[in-house]
Amino acid sequence: MYGREALLRELRDALAPPPSPLTAHPAARTTAHPAPGPPVVVLTGPGGVGKTALALHTAHRLAARFPDGQLYADLRGSHASPADPPETAARFLRALGVDGQDVPTDADERVADLRSRLAGRSVLLLLDDVRDETQLRPLLPADGGCAVLATSRNRLTGLTALADARVLGVGTLTPADAAALLAGLVGAERAGADRVATAEVARLCGRLPLALRIAGARLAARPDWTVAGFRDRLAQQHHRLDQLAAGDLDVRAGIALSYRSLGPGLRTALRRLALLESHSVPGWVVGTLAGRPAEPWLHDQLVERNLLETCGRDQAGQPRYQLHALVRDFARERTLTEDTEEERNAAVERVLRAWLALASEAAGRLGHGGVLDPVTPAPGGPPDAADAADAADAADAARDRPERWFAAEQANLLNAALHACRLHLPELAGDLALQLSGYLVIRFYEAEREAVVRAAIASWGDRPTADRRLSRLHFALCWTLYQQDRYAELTDAAERGLRVARDLGDPEVVADAAWQLGRATALRGRLTEAAAYYRRTVEDAEHLGLSARAHVYALTGLANVLADLGEPTEAVRSYQQALERHPGADRTRVVMLLRCAEAHSDAGQGARALELLTAADAIVRAIGDDVGAAHVERGRALVDLAHGRWHAAHDRLTGVLATLRTQRETSGEAGVLRSLGDAALGTGRWDDARHRLDDALALYARMDLPVEIARTRARLAVVHRLAGDPAPAHRHADACRALLLRHALGPACLRLPAHVRRLLPPADVTT
Repeated sequence: MYGREALLRELRDALAPPPSPLTAHPAARTTAHPAPGPPVVVLTGPGGVGKTALALHTAHRLAARFPDGQLYADLRGSHASPADPPETAARFLRALGVDGQDVPTDADERVADLRSRLAGRSVLLLLDDVRDETQLRPLLPADGGCAVLATSRNRLTGLTALADARVLGVGTLTPADAAALLAGLVGAERAGADRVATAEVARLCGRLPLALRIAGARLAARPDWTVAGFRDRLAQQHHRLDQLAAGDLDVRAGIALSYRSLGPGLRTALRRLALLESHSVPGWVVGTLAGRPAEPWLHDQLVERNLLETCGRDQAGQPRYQLHALVRDFARERTLTEDTEEERNAAVERVLRAWLALASEAAGRLGHGGVLDPVTPAPGGPPDAADAADAADAADAARDRPERWFAAEQANLLNAALHACRLHLPELAGDLALQLSGYLVIRFYEAEREAVVRAAIASWGDRPTADRRLSRLHFALCWTLYQQDRYAELTDAAERGLRVARDLGDPEVVADAAWQLGRATALRGRLTEAAAYYRRTVEDAEHLGLSARAHVYALTGLANVLADLGEPTEAVRSYQQALERHPGADRTRVVMLLRCAEAHSDAGQGARALELLTAADAIVRAIGDDVGAAHVERGRALVDLAHGRWHAAHDRLTGVLATLRTQRETSGEAGVLRSLGDAALGTGRWDDARHRLDDALALYARMDLPVEIARTRARLAVVHRLAGDPAPAHRHADACRALLLRHALGPACLRLPAHVRRLLPPADVTT
């Protein structure tokens, strides 16, 4: 009874006889309080969880408590032909000494005779594998001296109407108890020789006692097998149930008993749940997989039969459900056998399109600014589950709690997009990837975003398409490469995106792709070339009458390059024009506010910079953008530096550094390290400044950003000169001049704080 000690104690207490009327408190011995009925306890759980073994163990240990004996019957509730209660009553009567010819022929009389003969006795009735309440109730004794212990694969919640009935759930074992059970079967020495493999076998058995006993029996019978080798057999998911059979013990057969007891709709829903690669799903998915017309409350019915597990409520408030791993294996076998490929694909597609409809609703309310323009979803709508309440709950969660809904469904949406790729539905895959992309941006899940976007792009293959989704996906790929500081790859990705956009021939899409290529050009240090590029883009947007969004991107790109060239006044003018065209409170506006604030700070306009940062702060807090909030604090630190508030800047930057390192935002980390070096320079801590700047230089060198490298080397030249190290000071100054010369840039592009600029001899940066 590994891991069942607490349940055994609860069972013993629950089966204790009720107080005798003779020993009860006098106040309780009244006609208004009749003698209590017998205790009734039902152990409920999935097949193979050990209910029968637990019941038999309990009955054996309680034998002395029931001196008039015990009656056992297998009611075969999980079989096609369950036992008839009157027939079971007849068996019990014969066991109590009634001659066969004296057993009443009438069913009701037979049950009444059983209760009469149990009166005044102390008997434990052990009823195994009960189908439902109607099979159990006729067998319940009336006398409080008896007790009933039953097992069932169904929850029998109707029994709780009886005052003395309790339903106790029996679950799978904990990881430690499962491993201990397995070790007890194969031998402690053998299991202990490879504890990792033993734990893995227990996990692959779903910590189900029947599966563990079969695994242990097979290993015990084959001493030439290693535990690790058997683990590898179990890891072959499509053949796992084949390994979990030994003699008359068979996990597959046990699950099949429960499966065959279901109606057609429940069987369809159960087996099709295995089609989704989901850890857990909300309730509407179950009905949507089954298709119309579907029975209502399918998920609740499967839970009642212990074939579907509840997982509590998710962040958005939706109840969630999951299949046990071995039930999932069985369900996969059944859907491959009983459903055609067309039926399987149609069921999955219904769910994917429903997830898309919900994702589109949530994305539109998230405020990420990542959706470039509305993309018409493929035909489909909100969940069409038979239960209107499930569909309404899902729609409410997506509409009212969009960030929490995305957090709850992120894994499912990623799998949904990949599943659409496998079904050769590139439009659906693209829509799912794009709708999910904005949430992934806010939460900085860039590796996941890149994976799903690349998969969606690949699903199109090499065939030309007039669908703008493909261009949008290439745009999203450029964004995620930029966010991950993979600038060497960004140029190639931007050029591919521009080719796809030109093939499409849509000026709006071409403008977006051109913007990405301009940014890649600027990052390679060709700022003058990028500025000319963006000026043409701004002119084209005006000439072609493109959307406000196209103007915003073009103006922002130009402003970024002007700021990097050391022209803050011109940069602010372009930022202001972009902000006027984009009033929405989303992440796009946050980025513009941050960049514009930095330009104001460069121009010595700290008060205006702080106003913009306050506006940005309100947006990032509203949309839950932790990385954006960190960049707001970095902007405030830059204002502190401009006004000589070194310690305040240092404190802000230290907190920001921790956040950006957690999010693995390398470019942001490098910028903060450099600003910490600026703060150390302001307080005269040369060694601290050098260490910070050396760390920043290493990061910028790894990203191969020539302008940022030049800016950092200029500061290092100052630090080493102040520290009395002329050789490294000259080396950094020479390297800085060489970079500026190579890219035809002037000293203004170094964007040095005033206190650093005053310490830097002009000769160090004059080209």
